[in-house]
Formats: sequence, C-alpha cells, structure tokens
Amino acid sequence: ERAGESVMIVWNDRQTTEEVFLGSYVEIEDIWGRTIPTRQRESQTRRGLVRQVLPVGPLPVIVRGVNTSIVKCRMSFRFSNDEVESVFGREQSIRFHFRNGFDHGVGGALLVDTPWQDVENSQHQFKLARGQKTAHSFQVRLKSNATSGPQPIRVNFEVTADRKYQFSVYRNLVVGSKDIQVELVSGLNDDGELVVEQHMTNKTSGFVSFTCTMF
Repeated sequence: ERAGESVMIVWNDRQTTEEVFLGSYVEIEDIWGRTIPTRQRESQTRRGLVRQVLPVGPLPVIVRGVNTSIVKCRMSFRFSNDEVESVFGREQSIRFHFRNGFDHGVGGALLVDTPWQDVENSQHQFKLARGQKTAHSFQVRLKSNATSGPQPIRVNFEVTADRKYQFSVYRNLVVGSKDIQVELVSGLNDDGELVVEQHMTNKTSGFVSFTCTMF
C-alpha cells in the first residue's frame, strides 16, 4: 500500500484462474507492464456479487487498484480456535472476529457458509466505527457423516460504506486435531468382501491412543 493505492502480486505454480472481488477499478499487468484484459463474473447464488477473473500462472501478474479497505477486512478475519472436536451430536460454539478496514464507520451483515447442515446463528448484523473490532459466534452440531480434516468455510460479507460492497472471505476449520491425520480407503477384495483400511499419522512428538469404531 502506498499513496492510497494497493498493489497485489499474484502467481501460481500452474496455469489457472482465480475469482475474487478486489474492488471496482482493478487493472492487471504482466511483469513487462503490458495490460492484461480483465473480465468479471457475477455470482449465480448471490445477486450483485461480482468477482474479477484473474489469469494466474508461474509468471507473476501485477494487480493495481485493489480496494485497501476490503483487503484489510479480509486479512483481519480470524477464528479464535480453528479446530472443531470430532464429537457427533454435541453443540459446539465457533467464535470469530474481524476489524473494520474502512477509514469511516460502516454497517452490514455477514453469512457463514459451512459444509455442515446443522448450523445455528450463521447470520450476523454489525455496525462498526473506524478501526473497530467485533466478535461473533455460530454453533454447529456434527452428524455422523461429517468429514475429518480441513473443511472450507466461506463468510459472505455485505458492507454499506460509501456504497454497498459484497465480498467473501475463505478460511478452513479443522474437524478433529490438526496433530492427528486420519485417512480411509475402502474397496472389495477378490472374494467380494468389503475391506476398509484406516491410516493414522501422529504429527506430535508424543504417543497417542485411540479407540476406533466403524459402523
């Protein structure tokens, strides 16, 4: 960030596209300063949500005109604890916080979108002064078919400032312990019997003990 302008450098090991809302007046250049044509895509599920489609590859591209306020809101978003206990049927509270990145007061709403159906209090209203921080929480109950490991969480923001902004923040919540990795592989053997292989990796320095039940 310099003189009110934010610049972002983007690259990837392989050729792909990234879709994200970075502001209303975004321009993309290659490392030689040549302009790269940009296009936008409107969300089919959220009316009014427009995202830039960025061509990204091993050679970096330079994105100019990035909305600094939105970037600060995104970067400030954190879960107080990014682990969810792998306990079925018990309500767990997930707390998160973020800071107003705009240079004036804002109001708005957010919606937490999770891979779990049994989620309570996923919608929140907020009204924040400049630089003010706020915290909220939502509750989840894991069902028996919940997947362990990192789970993608999307938080959809609608902020009213000098105009209305819509953007999303992406984070992960880990079901189970980050120190223990569990992988399951299933298939049929030559006799037509179902064989389930469970692979567990202990990433800690100590011993761990588990009782595993298949049903």
